Amino acid sequence: MVRVRIPSPAPLIIAVADMSSLFISSALLPIFGIIFGSFVGVIYHRKMASHIKKEIIKTRSHCDTCYKKLTILELLPIVSYLILRGRCRDCQARIPIQYFFIEILFLIISLNILLLPLDIVEAYMVLVVIGLLVTQAISDFLNKELFTLASVFIAIIGIIQSLTFSSYSSIILSLAGFITGFMSLYLINKIYYLFKLRNGIGEGDFLLFGAILAIHGLEMFGPILLIASCITLGIGYLTHSLQGEMPLGTGLAIAGIVFLLIPL
Repeated sequence: MVRVRIPSPAPLIIAVADMSSLFISSALLPIFGIIFGSFVGVIYHRKMASHIKKEIIKTRSHCDTCYKKLTILELLPIVSYLILRGRCRDCQARIPIQYFFIEILFLIISLNILLLPLDIVEAYMVLVVIGLLVTQAISDFLNKELFTLASVFIAIIGIIQSLTFSSYSSIILSLAGFITGFMSLYLINKIYYLFKLRNGIGEGDFLLFGAILAIHGLEMFGPILLIASCITLGIGYLTHSLQGEMPLGTGLAIAGIVFLLIPL
């Protein structure tokens, strides 16, 4: 009698489970991105409204006209805006369209990240970094202010990412980039101070540049600083502030985002 050996279904089941997990994780990335974008939109709107710093995070979302607290259904990114047709359900005041555009922007960014050759965990890390960079760009542009904690988180994620995945940089180049980025702007500012007796670069820019190079590595020092400088000068020209204080942090953040979405 010939015995027929039936292969175990376990490998197939494991493969299907892994594919299902990857599919679900990938499908959730745009949703996570939209939610993150909604949070960034709140920061943008409250910065525009000149709210004090502690209100940016701690104050519950509400209508700026009738001050009614928003329900969970009214806080659904993109969907709520479309259903309510861009108006408050109670007082019919217009909801700032910036919320909608920023949420759409983060949806596009999330879909772009899915096209990159990244592990799904790394994709989520990149999305978080981009969210923090957008927050920094908005804050510096509107208030000439950078969040220290956001830059610290970017640096930490960059070092962990380079240690675990190395898609953008190795751990050695990541650490070297952080130190060089911080110290280069620090020394430039010190030299500027010797001649002008005033600071030319904000302290937050030191840390942000170091954090961005912790993501991209020392080899991206030149390209990022070049693109950031061009963007900053462009903003200065368009806002007629070339002779005054310009948002270098905004330029650095945008350059960091560009090279995350279009890795060299």
